[in-house]
Amino acid sequence: MSRPWVALLLLLVITVSPAQAAPTIPEGDLQSFESGCSLAVLEGGSSRSLTWPSVAGASSYKVGYRECNGTIVGLAELTGTSYSHTGWSPSACLEYVCVAYDSSGYKICAGHCFAGSSCPCP
Repeated sequence: MSRPWVALLLLLVITVSPAQAAPTIPEGDLQSFESGCSLAVLEGGSSRSLTWPSVAGASSYKVGYRECNGTIVGLAELTGTSYSHTGWSPSACLEYVCVAYDSSGYKICAGHCFAGSSCPCP
């Protein structure tokens, strides 16, 4: 392989490598919302603000959304109680999820809420 191709290959690898991978939210942590956390979504144009109250014993929160085909997309793992998700059409329907975890990584509770002009929050 010639040197220009090696340099280009290295540049591509460095360029497309994510700085931080999105968190994984196990499907099992969303199977039941009976021990529900509260989750609210405020929509404003292409931005959606997710907020939830602090959960006793929680050291982190994972937020994401579930697509219509059931795929869960992790967005962030946070210690705070809000997240802004940008770049969406107001009509795009998404089921947002938030799972609270204790310091050992065990689920405390999970919450969900639908957002989009055709999706009311349950």
